[in-house]
Amino acid sequence: MTSIVVLVLILLVILILVRNIRIVQQAKAYVIERLGAYKTTWNVGIHLKVPFIERVAKIVTLKEQVAIAAQLDATGITITMLNKKDKVAKKIKDCKKLQVGFTIARNVTATNGNRTFYVRIQTPTGQVLGEGTFTYENRQLEYSIKKVAEYTGEELTLQTYWTGENTLIAGDYRVSIFAEGNMIGTRTFTLN
Repeated sequence: MTSIVVLVLILLVILILVRNIRIVQQAKAYVIERLGAYKTTWNVGIHLKVPFIERVAKIVTLKEQVAIAAQLDATGITITMLNKKDKVAKKIKDCKKLQVGFTIARNVTATNGNRTFYVRIQTPTGQVLGEGTFTYENRQLEYSIKKVAEYTGEELTLQTYWTGENTLIAGDYRVSIFAEGNMIGTRTFTLN
């Protein structure tokens, strides 16, 4: 009788140990919690978690992390009012063209090649100075300027121009930059 109890206990201990061995596969990471608090992150390999005390809180797919890291980032967004002679206009009533400049930051994880950038200029009334549409988050948005440029992973400075028939009014204009289905930069400017 005691040998059966001992055998059952040994089997129970082996079962608990086997159930707590974890093999972390390539391109994954396991976030481990001990008693509800972050303990560590396991990378590729064989690991043993402490039974009843530690748990796998999250399994992270590193491919998703690379996709996020590869997203472009627009910085240094500027807007300049130009008059009919392409000189800087001092007042909005003299403005015939808007120059929007921005820099795409260096990103070695992004793939090289042609990129299409959409610049969206929203007026103080919420209207978009429109030229066409593009897809963003499963819906069509108007854009003001479309620019195709070669991206090599290095910092890239771009200048774009909007010329339209709309009469511009004084107020806050919001400039948003999109690429590859993501908003990569936005800034608000007051034009008087």
